[in-house]
Amino acid sequence: HCRLVNVDTQFEDGSFEEEMNCLPIINGIEVDDLIPLPSSMDFPESSYVLLTPAIFLDGAILYTLDTQAVETVPVKVRELNQDKQRQLGIESMSVAIIRITVPDSTPVISHSEIQEMFDPDNSNLVSQFDTCSAGQQQFYLGSIIDVYVDEPLLPVATARGRIMAAAQDQLHKDQNVVHDLGEIADRLFFCLPPGTGTWVAAAGMNHWRASFNGRWCLSLSATMHEVGHTLGLSHANKDGIKYNDRTGYMSRSYMSKNWPLRCFTARDHDHLGWFSDKTYIWNGETVNDMNLVSFVDYQWTHHDVILVMNNVYIQYNRAKGYNAHTGEAHNQVTLTAPLGAAGNNLIAALDKGDSYNQDGVKILVCDMVTHVNVDIAIVS
Repeated sequence: HCRLVNVDTQFEDGSFEEEMNCLPIINGIEVDDLIPLPSSMDFPESSYVLLTPAIFLDGAILYTLDTQAVETVPVKVRELNQDKQRQLGIESMSVAIIRITVPDSTPVISHSEIQEMFDPDNSNLVSQFDTCSAGQQQFYLGSIIDVYVDEPLLPVATARGRIMAAAQDQLHKDQNVVHDLGEIADRLFFCLPPGTGTWVAAAGMNHWRASFNGRWCLSLSATMHEVGHTLGLSHANKDGIKYNDRTGYMSRSYMSKNWPLRCFTARDHDHLGWFSDKTYIWNGETVNDMNLVSFVDYQWTHHDVILVMNNVYIQYNRAKGYNAHTGEAHNQVTLTAPLGAAGNNLIAALDKGDSYNQDGVKILVCDMVTHVNVDIAIVS
């Protein structure tokens, strides 16, 4: 069997690429190889599949990919992610930074810059996940590992794939890991040297690996985005356009170590489960003058911060504190709906007096007030 992993790659021009991969499972253990599947094979994301015939030779796997010999068993992304978290006991997750050197290019990020990136007193991956999750999702630097691989940059078209594969092989030898490099840390960041193309970063859904191009390894938004993928988050879209919802980190990334400060969409927050104790799930009853508090004020209120109505996820996107740089819908009530395997779709952003009434979802923003520094949208 293998698990399907959708690997997303960002590019500097704001475009993206998606590729479905097979993550082989041997004796119940997921191994490292991500085997690209032909684009003609259409599978639902995050499913387990049985590919036959399969030949096992000294731990190596040869798959004959035949669409007639594929058994697909759907598994919900959220259930899969939660199972993985229970298995690892994840509240505090370690990150290993892999600095890769090749014959004609060397790392452009230093050990001190990496350590600064994990200093909780700075605006970075550590502090943003800590604050966005109200202290429920912690990351810390497990190790910095330098790896040399004898793979030249040219031809550039294949450089990233060749260097990544060689780096993983070398890690197996250097770290004495038999199957899963995830044994090294909960998450591995592969920081490739410059010269491998115009890509920014890449990661697989619910997978332990993320890769970054040069100094993008230090980018706050790129690391938040790719770790988001590893936690089971898809892209934030608007009007059906990928990356077009800039309220949170699951849109395009920027080359900055400490900007922008933002979090995620309401649907992503619900998936991550950080605010489950303050989520109101509407069941058709009449709701008058409900206090919907900004998620930034989660720790200072007993009111709800997420409202779910007919599979639409609603939150008050207050632009302050650790969400000060939200890219749009500043200080508005945002409505996010699923967009299939493509992720989330921002369907509305409401000010005071605005309403939304479509597809069984009817909401009016009656007022927006501040009470003892807690920001509240009163909705009905």
